[in-house]
Amino acid sequence: MAELTRMLIEVNLQCSRCCKKIHEVLCKITHIRDRIYNEKQNTVLISVCCSPEKIKRKIICKGGKTVQSVEILPKKPKTVRFNLPPKETAKQPAPALVPELRRKAHKAHPQKAP
Repeated sequence: MAELTRMLIEVNLQCSRCCKKIHEVLCKITHIRDRIYNEKQNTVLISVCCSPEKIKRKIICKGGKTVQSVEILPKKPKTVRFNLPPKETAKQPAPALVPELRRKAHKAHPQKAP
């Protein structure tokens, strides 16, 4: 599976035409995996699986004036924690086995003749 790159698009989401336009543009691009619309900050956060530069160019070309800016977010470095104590690997006492309860076979009820 390819690495996912996150991108931040600034669009006026308060405008219904701009919101509709960016929605149509993002739906046409097949390499976009996730879309998160933030109406308060007027941004759209997307995850792409291929080269983000190509996707950025497509969004700017197809979006026109509705797209205010497109940013490629830096990847978060993997944090390696060496100072953590190792997990306790002491053997836990095994749970006591509960004897299996057997159901008694019940006799078939005789059917009454009509």
